[in-house]
Amino acid sequence: MEITGTTFSSQVIDSSANDGGSRRRRSADVSGYPLDYETTIREDLHVNGTVQIIVVTDIFSTGPSYNVTILKGNEARHFTIKDDTPDNRLAAAAPSPAPLPWMTVEGLSFVTCDDDTPTPSPDLNIAGTESFEVTTTTVLLSIDSEVDYEIAQEYTLILDVQDYGASPPRTGTVVIKLRAQAQGEGFI
Repeated sequence: MEITGTTFSSQVIDSSANDGGSRRRRSADVSGYPLDYETTIREDLHVNGTVQIIVVTDIFSTGPSYNVTILKGNEARHFTIKDDTPDNRLAAAAPSPAPLPWMTVEGLSFVTCDDDTPTPSPDLNIAGTESFEVTTTTVLLSIDSEVDYEIAQEYTLILDVQDYGASPPRTGTVVIKLRAQAQGEGFI
Protein backbone atom coordinates (compact mmCIF):
# COMPACT_ATOMS: atom_id res chain seq x y z
CA MET A 1 0.00 0.00 0.00
CA GLU A 2 1.50 3.32 -0.95
CA ILE A 3 1.23 6.21 1.45
CA THR A 4 3.21 9.33 0.51
CA GLY A 5 6.06 7.42 -1.02
CA THR A 6 6.20 4.53 1.44
CA THR A 7 4.82 1.03 0.99
CA PHE A 8 3.69 -0.59 4.22
CA SER A 9 3.30 -4.33 3.94
CA SER A 10 1.82 -4.75 7.41
CA GLN A 11 -1.33 -2.76 6.63
CA VAL A 12 -4.59 -3.95 5.08
CA ILE A 13 -6.40 -1.56 2.79
CA ASP A 14 -10.00 -1.55 1.59
CA SER A 15 -9.94 -0.03 -1.87
CA SER A 16 -12.56 0.94 -4.39
CA ALA A 17 -12.01 1.69 -8.06
CA ASN A 18 -13.23 4.94 -9.52
CA ASP A 19 -11.76 4.34 -12.97
CA GLY A 20 -14.12 1.70 -14.34
CA GLY A 21 -12.53 -1.14 -12.41
CA SER A 22 -9.02 -1.20 -13.86
CA ARG A 23 -6.07 -1.12 -11.50
CA ARG A 24 -4.06 2.05 -11.24
CA ARG A 25 -0.96 1.68 -13.38
CA ARG A 26 2.36 2.62 -11.85
CA SER A 27 5.72 2.54 -13.47
CA ALA A 28 8.04 -0.07 -12.04
CA ASP A 29 11.77 -0.20 -12.09
CA VAL A 30 13.76 -3.26 -13.12
CA SER A 31 13.98 -4.06 -9.41
CA GLY A 32 10.30 -4.96 -9.47
CA TYR A 33 9.38 -2.29 -6.91
CA PRO A 34 6.99 0.51 -7.90
CA LEU A 35 8.70 3.82 -8.57
CA ASP A 36 7.95 6.42 -5.87
CA TYR A 37 10.17 9.34 -6.90
CA GLU A 38 11.87 10.25 -10.17
CA THR A 39 14.11 13.26 -10.57
CA THR A 40 17.06 14.68 -12.49
CA ILE A 41 20.37 15.40 -10.82
CA ARG A 42 22.86 17.84 -12.31
CA GLU A 43 26.35 16.44 -12.74
CA ASP A 44 27.78 19.58 -11.14
CA LEU A 45 25.62 19.46 -7.99
CA HIS A 46 27.94 20.18 -5.06
CA VAL A 47 28.59 17.84 -2.14
CA ASN A 48 25.82 18.26 0.50
CA GLY A 49 23.42 19.49 -2.20
CA THR A 50 19.85 18.19 -1.83
CA VAL A 51 18.71 15.82 -4.57
CA GLN A 52 15.21 15.00 -3.26
CA ILE A 53 13.08 15.54 -0.17
CA ILE A 54 11.49 12.23 0.82
CA VAL A 55 8.41 11.82 3.03
CA VAL A 56 8.93 8.92 5.45
CA THR A 57 5.67 9.22 7.37
CA ASP A 58 2.07 8.32 6.66
CA ILE A 59 -1.30 8.44 8.44
CA PHE A 60 -0.41 5.29 10.41
CA SER A 61 2.98 6.55 11.60
CA THR A 62 3.70 6.95 15.27
CA GLY A 63 7.30 8.19 14.85
CA PRO A 64 9.51 9.97 14.45
CA SER A 65 12.13 7.97 14.96
CA TYR A 66 12.75 6.12 11.76
CA ASN A 67 15.52 4.02 10.37
CA VAL A 68 16.15 4.58 6.66
CA THR A 69 18.42 2.05 4.96
CA ILE A 70 19.73 2.38 1.42
CA LEU A 71 19.42 -1.24 0.33
CA LYS A 72 20.56 -0.92 -3.26
CA GLY A 73 21.88 1.56 -5.81
CA ASN A 74 24.45 3.43 -3.74
CA GLU A 75 27.44 1.15 -4.15
CA ALA A 76 29.71 4.10 -5.06
CA ARG A 77 28.46 6.02 -2.00
CA HIS A 78 27.32 9.08 -3.94
CA PHE A 79 24.23 9.65 -1.78
CA THR A 80 23.39 10.04 1.90
CA ILE A 81 20.26 10.52 4.01
CA LYS A 82 19.95 13.44 6.45
CA ASP A 83 17.27 14.75 8.80
CA ASP A 84 15.27 17.57 7.21
CA THR A 85 16.41 20.29 9.62
CA PRO A 86 17.16 23.99 9.09
CA ASP A 87 20.89 23.33 9.64
CA ASN A 88 20.97 20.57 7.02
CA ARG A 89 19.01 22.72 4.56
CA LEU A 90 21.49 25.55 5.13
CA ALA A 91 24.41 23.15 4.57
CA ALA A 92 22.77 22.12 1.28
CA ALA A 93 23.13 25.63 -0.16
CA ALA A 94 25.75 26.01 -2.86
CA PRO A 95 29.05 27.19 -1.41
CA SER A 96 30.52 30.45 -2.64
CA PRO A 97 33.18 29.88 -5.26
CA ALA A 98 36.73 30.35 -4.05
CA PRO A 99 38.37 33.51 -5.35
CA LEU A 100 40.72 32.88 -8.25
CA PRO A 101 44.38 33.80 -7.78
CA TRP A 102 45.35 36.69 -10.07
CA MET A 103 48.74 37.96 -11.13
CA THR A 104 49.63 41.13 -12.99
CA VAL A 105 52.75 41.30 -15.15
CA GLU A 106 53.61 44.43 -17.13
CA GLY A 107 50.04 45.69 -16.91
CA LEU A 108 48.40 42.38 -17.96
CA SER A 109 46.28 40.52 -15.40
CA PHE A 110 45.64 36.81 -15.62
CA VAL A 111 44.53 33.88 -13.47
CA THR A 112 47.35 31.73 -12.17
CA CYS A 113 47.17 27.95 -12.08
CA ASP A 114 48.12 25.96 -9.01
CA ASP A 115 50.71 23.30 -9.82
CA ASP A 116 49.81 21.38 -6.65
CA THR A 117 46.47 20.16 -7.95
CA PRO A 118 45.23 17.34 -5.73
CA THR A 119 45.02 13.93 -7.35
CA PRO A 120 41.48 12.58 -7.04
CA SER A 121 41.19 9.20 -5.39
CA PRO A 122 38.96 6.62 -7.04
CA ASP A 123 35.48 6.00 -5.64
CA LEU A 124 35.40 3.03 -3.35
CA ASN A 125 32.89 0.37 -4.31
CA ILE A 126 31.88 -0.82 -0.87
CA ALA A 127 29.32 -3.59 -0.77
CA GLY A 128 26.55 -3.58 1.80
CA THR A 129 23.85 -1.27 3.00
CA GLU A 130 23.87 2.05 4.81
CA SER A 131 21.44 2.84 7.63
CA PHE A 132 20.46 6.27 8.93
CA GLU A 133 18.51 7.05 12.10
CA VAL A 134 16.24 10.01 11.36
CA THR A 135 14.10 12.08 13.70
CA THR A 136 12.10 14.11 11.18
CA THR A 137 9.09 13.10 9.08
CA THR A 138 10.89 14.11 5.89
CA VAL A 139 14.51 13.42 4.98
CA LEU A 140 16.97 14.97 2.57
CA LEU A 141 18.58 12.73 -0.02
CA SER A 142 21.90 14.53 -0.45
CA ILE A 143 25.09 14.26 -2.47
CA ASP A 144 27.94 12.70 -0.50
CA SER A 145 30.37 12.56 -3.44
CA GLU A 146 30.15 13.99 -6.95
CA VAL A 147 28.37 12.07 -9.69
CA ASP A 148 29.86 11.72 -13.18
CA TYR A 149 27.53 11.46 -16.17
CA GLU A 150 30.23 9.71 -18.21
CA ILE A 151 30.35 6.89 -15.63
CA ALA A 152 26.63 6.51 -14.83
CA GLN A 153 23.64 8.23 -16.43
CA GLU A 154 21.07 6.77 -14.05
CA TYR A 155 20.85 5.66 -10.43
CA THR A 156 18.03 3.68 -8.84
CA LEU A 157 18.00 3.75 -5.07
CA ILE A 158 15.91 1.32 -3.03
CA LEU A 159 15.27 2.51 0.51
CA ASP A 160 13.83 0.56 3.42
CA VAL A 161 11.98 2.72 5.96
CA GLN A 162 11.21 1.37 9.44
CA ASP A 163 8.86 3.15 11.85
CA TYR A 164 10.08 2.12 15.30
CA GLY A 165 7.29 3.98 17.06
CA ALA A 166 4.69 1.43 15.90
CA SER A 167 4.12 -1.93 17.55
CA PRO A 168 5.07 -4.04 15.74
CA PRO A 169 7.48 -1.80 13.80
CA ARG A 170 6.21 -1.02 10.31
CA THR A 171 8.44 -1.31 7.28
CA GLY A 172 8.08 0.26 3.85
CA THR A 173 10.05 0.52 0.64
CA VAL A 174 10.77 3.69 -1.33
CA VAL A 175 12.24 3.59 -4.86
CA ILE A 176 13.92 6.67 -6.31
CA LYS A 177 15.16 6.93 -9.89
CA LEU A 178 17.76 9.63 -10.51
CA ARG A 179 18.82 10.59 -14.01
CA ALA A 180 22.17 12.34 -14.26
CA GLN A 181 22.22 15.44 -16.44
CA ALA A 182 25.57 16.12 -18.13
CA GLN A 183 27.09 19.56 -17.91
CA GLY A 184 28.76 21.01 -20.98
CA GLU A 185 32.50 20.94 -20.86
CA GLY A 186 33.81 24.20 -22.25
CA PHE A 187 37.34 25.17 -23.13
CA ILE A 188 38.75 28.67 -23.23
